[in-house]
Amino acid sequence: MYMRQGTRGSTSAEYFLKAGYAVIFMHRQFSLQPFSRHYSHSTHPFLDFLDFDPSEDPSVASHIVVRPSERAQLVEVLTTYKAVQRAGTLLTLTFVTVNDYLWLLRAVSQELSVLGRSCLYYLAAAVSDFFLPRQKMVSLATLFIWRYRHRMCTHIRRPSQSE
Repeated sequence: MYMRQGTRGSTSAEYFLKAGYAVIFMHRQFSLQPFSRHYSHSTHPFLDFLDFDPSEDPSVASHIVVRPSERAQLVEVLTTYKAVQRAGTLLTLTFVTVNDYLWLLRAVSQELSVLGRSCLYYLAAAVSDFFLPRQKMVSLATLFIWRYRHRMCTHIRRPSQSE
């Protein structure tokens, strides 16, 4: 199964943060996150940006430097990241399952409801990545119906024989 990396969500979060919005970033565990997304382990490995100080003996090198060709982009990303940290405008919440995501979304929505129209929800999660076999869906639906009927039956007063 193909799992998305979170590029759309992390990129969008950066745009909102740069525009002055506060962001609650709900992300699937191990997906890309704002700012660190620029240094993906597969497409742009972070360690490729670094080197040992060339003025030191490599066997005892203790100073790490950023390669000149990567410095401008790293400074731009790091500057924005540090500004967001200082402003406290990014909160990250991790989820694993689609149920985790839905419960988090519900909780966040309830807390933010006091903001009314001053709040924007931008949902970029690809919940289609979470697969639930059809057999399980049917059995869960059947279980729900059974529980609902059972609960309803316990609350209905049956007429007594004398009535």
